[in-house]
Amino acid sequence: MAVLRLVAVLVAVVGYVLLCLLLLVYVAAPLSVLALVVGGLGGSGTALLLTGLTLAGRRPQVRTIGPDDVVAGAIGGQQRPGLPRRDRAWPTYFAAQVRYDLSAANGWTTELVVRCWRVAVRRTASGVKASSGVLAACWPLFVPVLVLLLAITAGGLVGIALVTAVFVLATAMAWAAGLLVVAALRGADRTHQRVFRAVASCPTPGCYQVSTLPAYQCPNAGCRELHRDLRPGRLGVLWRRCGCGTTMPTTVLRSTSLQAVCPGCTKPLHPGAAAVTDVRLPVFGATMAGKTRLIMAGLVSLAGLSSADGITVAAADPVSKRALAGYAETIARQLPTPKTDRSLPAAVTVQLKVRQRTALVHVFDAAGELFVDREQNAHLAYLDQARALVFVLDPFCIPEVRARLTGATTDVFHAAASHDPEDSYHVTVQRLRSYGVDTRHQRLAFVVSKADLLLGLPMADGLVASSISVRSWLAGVGLDNLLLAADRDFAEVRFFLVSAMTAEAQPPTSALAPLRWVLAGDRIHLGAAQDT
Repeated sequence: MAVLRLVAVLVAVVGYVLLCLLLLVYVAAPLSVLALVVGGLGGSGTALLLTGLTLAGRRPQVRTIGPDDVVAGAIGGQQRPGLPRRDRAWPTYFAAQVRYDLSAANGWTTELVVRCWRVAVRRTASGVKASSGVLAACWPLFVPVLVLLLAITAGGLVGIALVTAVFVLATAMAWAAGLLVVAALRGADRTHQRVFRAVASCPTPGCYQVSTLPAYQCPNAGCRELHRDLRPGRLGVLWRRCGCGTTMPTTVLRSTSLQAVCPGCTKPLHPGAAAVTDVRLPVFGATMAGKTRLIMAGLVSLAGLSSADGITVAAADPVSKRALAGYAETIARQLPTPKTDRSLPAAVTVQLKVRQRTALVHVFDAAGELFVDREQNAHLAYLDQARALVFVLDPFCIPEVRARLTGATTDVFHAAASHDPEDSYHVTVQRLRSYGVDTRHQRLAFVVSKADLLLGLPMADGLVASSISVRSWLAGVGLDNLLLAADRDFAEVRFFLVSAMTAEAQPPTSALAPLRWVLAGDRIHLGAAQDT
């Protein structure tokens, strides 16, 4: 009996082994091959599909990097020094969002693979339990399931690797192309500004900041967000999208249609700021030396050139327009020149077009008392950024001239400058040096005013409106030290004899002559100068 039992057990074992082998060879093996192909393709295909769904916005768990995240510093990179924060704008895709999309897509694939394993294990365990172990005896049938799970896992990993490689390659190519375009656009901006000497000058009293990169307001009337760094970069290469969704051009040259504001005081700047030639012309000298009259006659003469030889002149803002109208009336009617108040001056700005060249010319007129007061002239920051300055000297305040006129008519003295002619010069130059300005890179127009009164006197015999003649005459009346100081302090000094009583542009003593010379230094030629 025992032998029969043993034989039955052996037959059962052999039969079970043969059954398992048959299942492995004829069922499990073909199904495993099929599972391997289906699982591999399904896993990798699922990774690609989920990536596409993620990019299409069908994955709600993906973090979207928006304007608020940019302000909080989510995009990385070096922020321009001096800026309070990043501009509130949408970043470019490859600057920030790409890594979150890649992480979300790969995470979605991983979650799905893990879920497949959990479902398979749970279903198998519950099936074995329900059949009281019968299914466990048919273990070869589970081989295709295991192969399918492993193939799905391997396919998912291959898909993740492929997606990652594509993202990395696309990001690298986008960054490489973007950096080249950014460098080209920024270089074009800087080259244009260097060649045409274009900067943004703030005309607001007390600010006077000069910058190559103004801030710009969003053109959306309901937004008006201030963009302080509109250069191509992480927030847009060719275009920038403001936090409100409004599209704005990048680069200074393409942003002339936007409202530029001073990055310091945030007051509006003139159209074309930092894109057209910017000429800052400070006029300084003693009280009643004739500074204001020179500015009046010079600007009125400049405006009179409109439409001649391709030259057009227009006030750049309403305040300047009213000032020019007042200047024209004063000169035309020969009215007395109003005394300049002691407040910090606002620039009178004109937009000058000479054929294909456009420039903003800012003229600053401060009261003479500000130049001789060391504390007050510290606030005249517009002096620091000027490439040329105009110094106005009243010939009737020179001690030698006054001495020669003693006993003669003294009508010319009642409106003569009251301060030492050298004092306002030296205080101003010392102020520039104190603030780190190298005056040897600046030019000086040395203007002797009131030529209409001076040329009628015997002491002015032989004096003509040429730089050599004026310099020689000044040396002859005892201003050798001032002349030597001017030659030492400035890169170039040109002398002018000016009458500011009329606004005619052609006479040798025209008030336009100093302005013509200053503009020529910025390669803006109004025509042949009369001075030699």
